[in-house]
Amino acid sequence: MIAFGLVFVGAGYLIRHLFGTPAGKKAVVAESHSRTVSRLDGAGTRSRATLLHVDADATDDEVAAARDAWASAQLRQRPDWVSGRVEEKGRRSRGIVRAAAVLWVALAIVLGLLGATVDQFFLFAAALVGVAAVALVFAAIRQALRERAFGASIFVMERTPAHLGETLRGRVITGVGVKQRADVDFDVRLRCVDRWEETRHAGSDDRTSRPRRDVLWEAQRRARGGPDPSEPRLVVEVGFDLPMDVPATTLGGSNEGVVWELEVSASLPGLDYVAEFDFPVVAPPESWRSRLPAPSERRVAGGVPLE
Repeated sequence: MIAFGLVFVGAGYLIRHLFGTPAGKKAVVAESHSRTVSRLDGAGTRSRATLLHVDADATDDEVAAARDAWASAQLRQRPDWVSGRVEEKGRRSRGIVRAAAVLWVALAIVLGLLGATVDQFFLFAAALVGVAAVALVFAAIRQALRERAFGASIFVMERTPAHLGETLRGRVITGVGVKQRADVDFDVRLRCVDRWEETRHAGSDDRTSRPRRDVLWEAQRRARGGPDPSEPRLVVEVGFDLPMDVPATTLGGSNEGVVWELEVSASLPGLDYVAEFDFPVVAPPESWRSRLPAPSERRVAGGVPLE
């Protein structure tokens, strides 16, 4: 019993030493978000916070500087965010989808061979894996067709990062060629989404999780693409007033948290055009924005709003 207790004491000490506040330091909140969510077992509060460790005697200005440096470092992990030329989400993940399709197809083949030679139980597993493999293959093929038809789209932000309470302005250089379609009406949607994972415990060993996407705010408009002298493709103007009472982008490098998404789509003969972008939205003040390379002045052109 004594030895068993010493193991737990040692484990607790090690956890406090690795994850606790170091000596001579204090923990401050770099970013946080809390809201009421609807779960399968009823409503509840979901909170998320990222902590920084600063000197215990740090002044308010030093704490603010530490937060600014942390935010700047997080943004620099996305060079396209810093430059203001945001890459299309699908293009950044195309390699992952294709690799997943290949792996799941290979796994289905292996399970099928095992079912034919070892045990028929593997045939059942091969059928389940095969369904997922087919879905991934179709997704990869659809992605490849879109890439071949439209190439890469880019969201050029007039100012990066965007700020709550101000106007988001920029332009989307679409993959629709000017020679292909001279007049195309695009649907432009802006969303603030909270991504989180709901975990439900039905018993001591029964635990299920599912990803959730809650739209906290959204706006939509319709715009006509127009030519730009510097681009052989149609360009769509983007302009939205960002509210102050919604959360900023979660910068903490997690699959969970708040993300701002811009979607531009159009119905075209054959294959419809769709492009999605995630971009940074931060809250005032702007103290750390000056630390980022200032993007050159860009002219917003090529989009004619429709009534």
